[in-house]
Amino acid sequence: MLLPIEAFPQWIRFAFVGCVGFVIDAGLLALFVHGLGWEPLPARVISFLTAVLGTWWLNRTITFKVVGCSSGKLRNLQMYFVVSLLGFALNFAIYAELLRLSSTVYKYPLLGLVPSAAVSAVFTYWGNVRMAFRG
Repeated sequence: MLLPIEAFPQWIRFAFVGCVGFVIDAGLLALFVHGLGWEPLPARVISFLTAVLGTWWLNRTITFKVVGCSSGKLRNLQMYFVVSLLGFALNFAIYAELLRLSSTVYKYPLLGLVPSAAVSAVFTYWGNVRMAFRG
């Protein structure tokens, strides 16, 4: 028997939504680059923006349970986007520094992705609780 999503703590629901966001981002990136022949940078911009919009909606409805309040949706989305951009910048900075510091990480870049993603996930959870979805 499966437990309803509400049975899980908020941070587990946030992590689940983050995984969905990763699938959206990676899936669209692969489609645009390998399926449609787009250049990687513009493809990543569109895939990232789509993932942010999808995870905002999922976090709004599943993780933080925002009901009603349609007038505040735009402000909520703006704050969520700011937190997401800051989290992406933090993730990228840590990743780049790990690549710079370690030849092993440079050779196996997924080794740098795990800690940078973990730190940025903690930051974005905190930022969303404090800024985007403060209740």
